[in-house]
Amino acid sequence: MEELPEYQICPKCGKRSTPYMENCWNCGESFYGNPNAGISEESNDIPAAEEKREFEPEKISPCTLEKMNFTDKMFAYSLLFRGEMILEFCDCEICEKAFRDVLAFFRESKPDSEDVIKEAEDTEIKGLILDISELGL
Repeated sequence: MEELPEYQICPKCGKRSTPYMENCWNCGESFYGNPNAGISEESNDIPAAEEKREFEPEKISPCTLEKMNFTDKMFAYSLLFRGEMILEFCDCEICEKAFRDVLAFFRESKPDSEDVIKEAEDTEIKGLILDISELGL
């Protein structure tokens, strides 16, 4: 049986995906459409997008996680817990609910409690980031 790589790197955006995915979860680029994807024509060097990623964690939003299938979510969560990916909220309904859940977790309360709802409504969450690896879970 052929051994698969730990993950695939998208030649277009540089994001990592599971070895079983046919398309990038971030930009939709096909991994199999171009046999030379991610390889420089002049040499076999690693693409610049991969080099950049080593210094800056990837970002993913709760709404993007919501759209993923189970195995893709597991892969993303493993990156989140290792600190190789960070959670970034946008201002959609899914991200607002996720922010309330996180806020309730920190306050040891319920997401539908009045104080959590009030604070969540008063907080501008667009662009807010959370490094889950810092929580020590």
